[in-house]
Amino acid sequence: MDLRTGRSVWCAPLPPAPERPPLRADADADVAIVGAGITGALLADALTREGLSVIVLDARDPGLGSTAGSTGLLQYELDTSLTELSRRVGVRDARRAYALGVRAIDDIERLSQGIACGFARRRSLYLARDASDVRTLESEFNARRDAGLGVRWLREDELERAWGLCAASAIECDVAAEIDPVRFTLGLLARAEARGARVHGGSPVTTIETDAAGPGRGRVTTLTGAEVRCRWVVLATGYESQAYLAQPAVDLHATYALSTAPADA
Repeated sequence: MDLRTGRSVWCAPLPPAPERPPLRADADADVAIVGAGITGALLADALTREGLSVIVLDARDPGLGSTAGSTGLLQYELDTSLTELSRRVGVRDARRAYALGVRAIDDIERLSQGIACGFARRRSLYLARDASDVRTLESEFNARRDAGLGVRWLREDELERAWGLCAASAIECDVAAEIDPVRFTLGLLARAEARGARVHGGSPVTTIETDAAGPGRGRVTTLTGAEVRCRWVVLATGYESQAYLAQPAVDLHATYALSTAPADA
């Protein structure tokens, strides 16, 4: 799978990193994490903090898969709006899902302490593309306001005056942030390694075997033939997870993000 095309802004340039060679010999761990992107790094940091032994495997160098193609924007929104999610699962559970998104940004800010990854709080906008979207967006605004998410409604003239943008209306919110996802990932992995974790790049995983009766006899084999024996296996492979699933779960097409030089205010 082609996760990225072009040069990622997060990779220019990267600080010197310790050598993380392919896994060449069999090893044992409590947990084998497949994927050394931001998800795998967060897991490695959390699990080693709890005293578990961890081995992280990735076909690429750490952080250079889809993590390097991230926008670096942190927002509490899900792919499903709060109004639609409320219809699907009920208002209480939908509000809880969005509240967890808010808490996640706070948690990432805490975890980023001591890592030079440029975490900064930002405002965000949810725009109505044209006048036909205003009523739907207003319903979403009311749902978020009632959920205590601290949103503001901007009319077309207010949006242009405050942001210099032309749209029918917008929801403005202070609960957002930005981060360098690659440096954050590398910092988390370094923190986990300081607690004893092992991280191996250039180690594509070819087979995963687990004991259906419970944890304790997991086996992960890499392309080099080396095997990790573990109690648990965690897949943190993002868009490439389908390769390890028995049944098709997604139908991937394409997505993209663009970056430019900073524009004058």
